[in-house]
Amino acid sequence: MLIVSGGFSQLSSAIKVIFPDTDYPLCVIHMEKDVKRDMNREDANIFCEELGIIKKVNDFKKVLLRFEWVYERFEKKYKMVSSKKWNYLHFLVYPLN
Repeated sequence: MLIVSGGFSQLSSAIKVIFPDTDYPLCVIHMEKDVKRDMNREDANIFCEELGIIKKVNDFKKVLLRFEWVYERFEKKYKMVSSKKWNYLHFLVYPLN
């Protein structure tokens, strides 16, 4: 089972109790909105452009390396939550096609 949301803490806790074996990725759209809200315009554009490129790559290892590079580039400046970053990559496990 797969449940996707915007990372609501109470929902996350409930899912872990009710469906302990469920994958619970965070919504990439919500991440993009958060980035645009929390970063300056130039950095947000760079981050979202890189994310767009990442979503089109079919090589899992390349995606991981690029995502790690992009995330680390902005992580300290914006105090991004590194414990959540891998939750945004579930689209690799559950492709759209």
